Amino acid sequence: MKRSIISKIKRIPIVAMPLFMMYCMDGGVNSAEKTKLDSIQRDQQIVLTRLENLDKKIVARNKDIDEIKKSFNKLDKSIKGLEESVKKIKTDGNLADNKKNDKPKSDPNKVYDIPVGASFVLGNPDAKVTITEWMDFQ
Repeated sequence: MKRSIISKIKRIPIVAMPLFMMYCMDGGVNSAEKTKLDSIQRDQQIVLTRLENLDKKIVARNKDIDEIKKSFNKLDKSIKGLEESVKKIKTDGNLADNKKNDKPKSDPNKVYDIPVGASFVLGNPDAKVTITEWMDFQ
């Protein structure tokens, strides 16, 4: 019985060698598997191409976003400058309002003495009430 097992074991390399040789010559892959592998490689190539295109689009979009950010920053600076100008105008306007209010008020009971001199007079030059009209012709 030992001989029969040993003789069978010796035959295994003889039978396995041609099978191994056929496997190695065919590249270890039969034609159906080779077709599947080719299909998978084509699909992978398509996916890689699409990924590269997406990467290019992302880079372009990032450039667009950077340009928009620069424009936004310029607008923001302009708006801040305008806000400061408005505050300054409001502050200066308040000062002008205060200056207007600081003017002395006229007294309606005050009598002003205006010398008539050689001016043109209608009526009595010695009247108790004199209406003076002043004009500036320039």
